[in-house]
Amino acid sequence: MEEYEPTDVDIARAEQEAADGVFGWSCNYDPSYNEDWHDDVRCNKGAEVIRPYLREWDDFVTEAELMESAREYEAKLNAGG
Repeated sequence: MEEYEPTDVDIARAEQEAADGVFGWSCNYDPSYNEDWHDDVRCNKGAEVIRPYLREWDDFVTEAELMESAREYEAKLNAGG
């Protein structure tokens, strides 16, 4: 899997979050439009961005299920894991 490079929009958003005092990882639904919904979540902590590959075992998933996995992934990141 290739490494994600943040866009100018990602960087600007991270800078704004830093200015607003947002700390820790935050994962949000962000469709990649690459016909693979497993990576339709973007997690960021400041300028650091991860697009995790979630629920790879699941053939079909709803946005709610994907976000449930995203919240679990976010909690793991914020716990240092």
